Amino acid sequence: MERENELERIKDLLKISPKGLTIEEVSKNLSLNRATAAKYLNSLVMSGQADMRELGRAKLFYRSQRLPLTNLLSLASDLILILDNDLFIQEANDPFLACFKVSKEELKGRQLEHSSLASYFTEEHFAALKQALDGSGSIFEIDIERIGKHRYFRMKFIPLVFEAGGRAVGIIFEDITEMKKYQQELEKRVMERTTELVITNDVLEKQIQEHLRSRDALKESERNYRRIVETANEGIWLMDKTLAIIFANRKMTDILGYSSEEMVGQDVTAFIFPEDITDHTVKVEHRKEGLSENYERRFRHKDGRECWMLVSAVPIRDEGGRFNGSFAMLTDITDRKRLESELRQKSRYYELLLQTSTDAIHIIDKNGNLREWNDAFLSHLGYSPTEAASLNVVDWDSEVSPDQVLERIKSGNVKSIKFETHHRRKDGILRDVEVNATRITINGEDMLYASARDITERKQADEAIKRANKQVSLLTSITRHDILNQLSMLEGCIFLMKNRSGDENFADLIQKEENIAGTIQRQIVFTRDYQNVGVQPPQWKNIKITISSVITTMDIGNVSFVIDTGNLEIYADFLIEKVFFNLIENAIHHGEHVTRIHVSYQQSEKELVLVIEDDGIGIPEEDKDKIFTRGFGKNTGYGLFLAREILAITGITIRETGEPEKGARFEMTVAKGAYRFTGDK
Repeated sequence: MERENELERIKDLLKISPKGLTIEEVSKNLSLNRATAAKYLNSLVMSGQADMRELGRAKLFYRSQRLPLTNLLSLASDLILILDNDLFIQEANDPFLACFKVSKEELKGRQLEHSSLASYFTEEHFAALKQALDGSGSIFEIDIERIGKHRYFRMKFIPLVFEAGGRAVGIIFEDITEMKKYQQELEKRVMERTTELVITNDVLEKQIQEHLRSRDALKESERNYRRIVETANEGIWLMDKTLAIIFANRKMTDILGYSSEEMVGQDVTAFIFPEDITDHTVKVEHRKEGLSENYERRFRHKDGRECWMLVSAVPIRDEGGRFNGSFAMLTDITDRKRLESELRQKSRYYELLLQTSTDAIHIIDKNGNLREWNDAFLSHLGYSPTEAASLNVVDWDSEVSPDQVLERIKSGNVKSIKFETHHRRKDGILRDVEVNATRITINGEDMLYASARDITERKQADEAIKRANKQVSLLTSITRHDILNQLSMLEGCIFLMKNRSGDENFADLIQKEENIAGTIQRQIVFTRDYQNVGVQPPQWKNIKITISSVITTMDIGNVSFVIDTGNLEIYADFLIEKVFFNLIENAIHHGEHVTRIHVSYQQSEKELVLVIEDDGIGIPEEDKDKIFTRGFGKNTGYGLFLAREILAITGITIRETGEPEKGARFEMTVAKGAYRFTGDK
């Protein structure tokens, strides 16, 4: 009994000495010897009723700050759970039992880790409970889901002392669900920027007006407001009715490089470039009229450089509805504007490359529809921009179907392809083209980027070279065989002359030798002409000018010419003049009574027929197919044979269709694309 009295006396003394007492001071005040005082003080510390700290060499004892259990349970607005030193549940208040839907009988006397509450406590929580028993409190936030609903609590682990002196720990669950929801809603509103900003601002205005009625409520509202704006990712500033800055958050000062002190009190125009002030003045008038706006504005950084902002500004009005200032949220879009500028420059550069390219560049979608094109593409096909907008690949490519386009676009292994095809112009002419195509993605849509190059003339030149090589080979055979035959005949005649020097047939042999020599000469001339066939690239030849030029080199006598070809041109070997020369010469020399030669043409959708006809004796029916063969005719038999070979270089065919005794008629058929009229592209 005496011991308890002494302990009570020491506790009362510590209670009136909040700064603490040393062992000597307790011993002196209570008239106890030092050893007894030290024993009782250490006992109080061990039971958790007193705390001790060292001050130099001295030990300072003071009343424990731990709450008695009866006082803690009186805090009925929060959820409270009491555990003893071994973490057995000793008490739980009614709000706790109601929240977790358990009875006190289910919990009391059970160890926490073996109770129905164990699932709500983590290893970190159990560690905190141990620390609380050692005198160190802690705080956690937890999320508890009950019947599909979330509730948020702030858990406070508080060291306690039972009235009997045993250590304990109290857990207070402070319901912060509403605060959490409010915090999440505020974060959501800040993230949703423009529209949500207006709503948030209206809410803030209403809160400010409501909180003006109470000083304490106003201070709380200001604290909430500052927490929001200071942690926002956007710059925020507030202006009074004179548009002087009265607040700028940390993000705003970081963006412009000024301190808050340097900005507050300044007019907004101090941070705007002079050339933008006129537009700023217009925006100010809109705010005074009660309008909210979103717009882009560049501001001047402290170092003078441009800072582009997306401004979301709303007016602030007083209780009477009068303009009282402006609230604005500003998002730094400097990097975006710089990127947009770079993209515009690149776009102009690529557009220039696209439009100045001589290749026909076009872009088609997976359905084969034409989506983009350059001027060279329009010129290549002969369409206007309006017509091109409705074109599909089947309208110009005679060999590719939309299914093939889709297959090429979907092909994951081949991004770039190169192929040759035929393009059909608006006028129906087919052109040989070489296409380089690449699969690209524009706005998430796979398309085909293609560059077409007209290789028609190159293909024609290649074909002409093939024909020329064939002709050279034939020429070699002709000249070697025919000239050797003639030389053999000449050698035979010479041999006979040597043996018949007095023979009366001597004169005939001489004549034969002269004929053979003439034939060899004509063969050599033919060889000279024939070896030039296909040597030079084909050319566009004006029919009227070419025939008129040929006539000036000939003795035409009384023969008249009518050339009805207008400005017609054909794509032919440069020796086309030889063709016209042979046809006219044959008509004059072998037509017997030719008085008129007529040159004309007939045009259809697929081809053009050039006609040269006369009014002579014509060509017998049985000779029509023979006149173009080598060796047929009265002289060398090479004239019409050579003409046919020259025309064949560019794919032109020739035939004779005249009526015997009424005149010869030669028809030369020219395919579409190998003829044109002066002025055509």
